[in-house]
Parts: sequence; C-alpha cells; structure tokens
Amino acid sequence: MTNLHETQLRFNPKIKIKTDDVQLSNNAGLLFYAEFKHAAGLDQTIDQAAAQLSEKRIGPHYSKTSLLNQMLELNIAGYGNDVAADALQHDPVMKQVHGTTDLAPQPTISRFLSALTCDDVLHLNRLILTLALDYIRTNHIDTVMLDVDSTHCDTFGHQEAASFNAHYGVTGFHPLVAYIAQLNLLLGIKQRPGNQYTSTGVKEFLAPIFAAFCELPFDVQLILRGDSGFATPELYTLCEFYDVKYVIRLKRNAALDQLADEFTPVVPKHFDQNSVIYGEFNYAAKSWSIDRRVLVKSTHQVGELFFERQYVVTNMTEAGVKLLYLAYQKRGAMEN
Repeated sequence: MTNLHETQLRFNPKIKIKTDDVQLSNNAGLLFYAEFKHAAGLDQTIDQAAAQLSEKRIGPHYSKTSLLNQMLELNIAGYGNDVAADALQHDPVMKQVHGTTDLAPQPTISRFLSALTCDDVLHLNRLILTLALDYIRTNHIDTVMLDVDSTHCDTFGHQEAASFNAHYGVTGFHPLVAYIAQLNLLLGIKQRPGNQYTSTGVKEFLAPIFAAFCELPFDVQLILRGDSGFATPELYTLCEFYDVKYVIRLKRNAALDQLADEFTPVVPKHFDQNSVIYGEFNYAAKSWSIDRRVLVKSTHQVGELFFERQYVVTNMTEAGVKLLYLAYQKRGAMEN
C-alpha cells in the first residue's frame, strides 16, 4: 500500500494535488502560480492594471482583466505564441486556474495584443515595477544592486521597428532592461528598434524607477551597474540627483592611460607571472561638469608584453578599488 501526500489549494478548495502517476494536464505547474497569486493578493493589482488599459472592444464575452490574466498564464506556462490559446481552451488546469470554462480563443488574444497602445505598455511596465517594489517592501530589503543593460531580440518577417544591429550582426529589437541582480527580479523593460545605441533613452527609462523607490516607506540604497555603453553624463547626473550609487565602465582612451601611467607600470617587471594592480584618480572628461572618481585595474597575463587596463567611474567614495571591481564584474547576467 502506498501513502500519497495530498494538498488542498486555498484559492480553489475543490482542487487537490497528490503525488500519484495520473497526468491530466501538462500545465499543472500553473496551479502553484494560482496559489501564489491568491496568497500574495495579486488579483487586485492585476485588475487595477487591466482597468488602466485603453478602452477598445476586444470581444463580446471577455473583460480586459480576463484577457490580461489569460495572457500572463500562457506566458508563465511557457507558451510564447498566442496560437496555443486554441488548444488550451479545453485544458482542465487552465480552466480551473482562470476560474472559468469560457477561455478566449487565439484570435481574441491576438486582437487584445494588437490593440495595446504605447500608453498601455507603460501601464504594464508599471505593473512589473509595482510587483517588484511589493517584494522589496515585504522583505524590507534596504540595499538593491540594480543592473541596467541592453539585449537583442531576434525578429522574423517584416516586424514594425525591427532593424539591423551592427554589434549583433542580425535584425531585430534592442530593448533596455533594468533588474535587481541579487534577486533576478525584473524592474522594467523598454522596447527599441534594433539600431538604437546602448544608452539611448536610458535617462527617461530609469527616472521613473528611481522615483518609485523614493516612495517606499523606508530608505533603500540603490547601486547601479552598467557597461561602457552607459557611460554618459546624463546618467551620472540622474544617479547623483536621486542619490543612487553607480559603478559604470569607461571606454579606454589616451587621457585615462596617461593618468594611470603615473602609478601603474606600462610594461610588467616579471613577464613570467600573472599580476593585477589596482589604482584610482580623479578625472573629468570634456563633457563632464565635475571631477569623478575613476578606478583602474591593470592586468598582466603570462606571455603578454603590456598590461591590459580597464576603467570604471563611480560616485562611491568609501569602498575600496578591488571591492568595487569585484562588484562590477558580477553584472550583466540578465540574459542568463
């Protein structure tokens, strides 16, 4: 005789989960999402987000809240294409999670997505930020390592705003992404054409996120990390205005190398040994209004004739150079 563990779900007491070998649906994992959504009180948050979407007639039987929930459920279950909605109309788990037997078909989901305006996308982005801030508030997290990055999204056919990106060598989109590194928690994403430069629009993208953190009932120290594509005076100034600490890589240039030559060697003393030398100096590029702290890491690999140098700019005055470099080097894991 086998004893089976049985769990009754709170969001729908009629549903019970037990560990036997019967498989009624490939989407049973959605039950845990529904349980989490119920326990966290997310229904009201999603309903408020749906209420802000533009008023367009999608179908005679479906509310904006219902369609937004169904779209979220499809994505969470791993269905990246709304074509799956037709088959999932009859899935018993989808019906229970959604709380109705009348699920929208693929054409209705497609019309819902096509009807979204730029303002609607901003409202949905605000929903992402709201959920992240709720997590920070609930767990009273007082230090947040915020990574800003860009990535590439492939496109197929003739999609609107898709264009060639010379860095990746393919056609697609080049969105901006902000996320909390230590939590793998998304804060926001901004869609852009594929030919946009890394930092284009970053000030307008990050300003609402910084402002939202200021509305929390306790102080949260934000530390922003970014690669050399984000080494722009407007981003430094924005961070300094909101008291956000930053560690951003700088592109190597002759002026930086000349300052670094004063305290780090150009040629290593021992060619048969790996060595790393850290240093720092104050520096102001022509486009900067003030001097800023610049860190330099000079690295020599066995067999190489010269040191390889890397530079980062920061407004953190207390932390040591090596510690800041180690913190910076952990950035950029968003695509993983």
